[in-house]
Order: sequence, then structure tokens, then C-alpha cells
Amino acid sequence: NVAKQTGALLKAYLTERGLTIDKNSPITISYGISCVDVNTLNANVGGGDKIKRLIQMNEGGVRTVPWFQGSNVPRGFKFPAYARAIAGHGGTDIMPVMQAQEVPWRVAAGFSWFSSYIPFSTEFRAWIFRGEILDIYEKVMERPHEYVHVGGRNFRQGFEFKKVTDSLNVPDDVTLQARKVLKAVKFDFAAIDMLYGEDGKVYVLEANSAPGCIRSHCESTLAKLADRMTTWVQNGCPTRTY
Repeated sequence: NVAKQTGALLKAYLTERGLTIDKNSPITISYGISCVDVNTLNANVGGGDKIKRLIQMNEGGVRTVPWFQGSNVPRGFKFPAYARAIAGHGGTDIMPVMQAQEVPWRVAAGFSWFSSYIPFSTEFRAWIFRGEILDIYEKVMERPHEYVHVGGRNFRQGFEFKKVTDSLNVPDDVTLQARKVLKAVKFDFAAIDMLYGEDGKVYVLEANSAPGCIRSHCESTLAKLADRMTTWVQNGCPTRTY
């Protein structure tokens, strides 16, 4: 429903900007859906496999949260950690793992991969289009009385996204890591979620190819994205060179 609501709003924005929405058009804008057409924006979404994207990011020099797949714990991996499923959103696929002994139990229970807990100061989401940062949001606690579930910082836990209006409040590495992510996964646009660790480092969590907009109050950023998409179509759908 979240993707459908955002998709409907994006279509409305594109229509307002003079584009005709036609399912038979040779031009495609992929919002979280895999597509192999020639003239496609975000053609490399590829089904949203989290493990595939993490591998691509690591190979591209992105600083991700330490993670591993399967039952064999890598040397030096630190606990506590989170057990994760391949599919999941809003923290619904997360369960705590306090020590290595628990890993095979979580695997037997259907969890596929594990990420180390990073003590952090805050969390950012950077919306980016072909290397251009559109906006950056910070995830902040608004409703402490709702912090009752196992999982990360999300809406059901009382957190909300707030647009950052002063760039001095954002570490430079947030922009750097976001650009590295987009290049590594070969997306045209995404919303990149990152932790700002207490150690002063920025750690990437994931690249959202179909970020929700309504619940996170980022309609103005989606409008900016629609502007960039419109320009892309008007310029003849140029292919990005990575």
C-alpha cells in the first residue's frame, strides 16, 4: 500500500509536468519493480535482493554495517547482532542475536543473514538522483510511548523522518557514501539509509529503490525527483555512465 500510494503521487507529479502516463510507452520509470526495457530509469532494481545489494556495495567500497550470511560466523564479528530475513520492511524481519551460539538456531528458524549492532548517534536517509543529493532526512523519536517492539527505528516504534535544513548538521561522509552506493548498485535514484556511528563513521544500511513518501512526509522531495525524471525524458532518456 505504501508503494502504491507513493507511486500514485509520483504519477500525478509527472502528469502535472507534462508527461503522459501510458503503459505501452517505450519509456519506463521503474519505482521498485524490475524491468529490462532499453529506455528504463532504474532498470537495475532486479527484484530488491538485499544480499545481492550488500555484496555489490561492499565490492564498490561502500562502508556497510558488518554482516554475514548463513551459520558460519566470520572471525571478528561482534555481538549483539540482528538476525534478518531476505524479505521484510519496517523492522518486521529483525530478531536479536546476543551471542554466536544463537546463530544456527536463527538460521533453522528461517533467518538468512545477520548484521552487527552498531552504537550510533542518529540515522539519516539521503534521497539521491544520479549523484545529486535531493534532500537528507534524519530519523528522530517523536512518540516514545510506542517504543515497544523488537526491531529498528521505524514508524511503529515512534520514529519519524525530519528534513535536514542545515547541511552543517550532516557529516560529509553521508553524501560520499550515498554516491558510492548508487554507483555500486547501478541505480539512477534511491533513498539511502545510513547510521552515523558513535565512532564518527557512517554505515550504510540499504538502498531503497521504492521509498515510501506519504508516511515519511517527503512529498516535496518526491516532487524534486519528478522534476529530474521529467528532464531525463525530455533529454531523450540518456544512459548513465558509471
